[in-house]
Amino acid sequence: VVLRDLVDPTDIDAMVATLDRLWDAPSPIGNLELLDVRDGPGTSPRNLTHTALLAIPSERRAQMRASSDWRIHGFHYVNDAAHRIFHNERLRSVVSRILGRSARPFAAINFMTGSQQHLHQDMAVFHIFPYDFLVGAWIACEDVTADSGPLVIYPGSHRAGLFPLFDDYPQTNLRTADDAVSVAYQTWVDELATRFPRKEFLARKGDILLWHGMLIHGGVPVARRGTTRKSFVLHYTVRGADRAREVRGPFNW
Repeated sequence: VVLRDLVDPTDIDAMVATLDRLWDAPSPIGNLELLDVRDGPGTSPRNLTHTALLAIPSERRAQMRASSDWRIHGFHYVNDAAHRIFHNERLRSVVSRILGRSARPFAAINFMTGSQQHLHQDMAVFHIFPYDFLVGAWIACEDVTADSGPLVIYPGSHRAGLFPLFDDYPQTNLRTADDAVSVAYQTWVDELATRFPRKEFLARKGDILLWHGMLIHGGVPVARRGTTRKSFVLHYTVRGADRAREVRGPFNW
């Protein structure tokens, strides 16, 4: 379901303005890390603290920015506008009505470009039990175009169930599975998606897409390099359902 007018657009603008200035900020933000930063085209991604990033000469930094599909986890811990969106009571109230219990946000990601993520279900990357107590909220921070790598979703796929080899879930999912199981999951979810309609979400700024934690979704490849697809993604569950602290490693990420 797509909702509108729940998040203050001035908060979106303030959050994005800070994100846009991170690479040339006058001073670093403590406890902030940028993920998937690349030194140049074709190089392996790495994570950098904001302090380490600003210590790099500006010319090289500009080259890195042009090569990176970077993102940030937990920006709401260091930014007031992101904090207000993360704790938005109107949005939380809607999700609580859907779940039938008091919802709480517990994870947030800022994407600046199209994620180009493989198809997946969020239940396969989180550790949620009882099943189904997971709702994603994808907030468009600008208008999304077809060539900027929009979100792709498969309506109805949330009813298809969990990958059979995740038979001791929430212990085993993509975060804890070995390489063979991870590859088997990708093959399974790609085939499963073909049974459902495919829709690209060409959002308008301020649109909020709420989706079930089992919905198959991903990121369309970016057709025009240099375009942005700024978004803020929240995840909601209920008290006691996030079992990540009980899960045993080793972890893939």
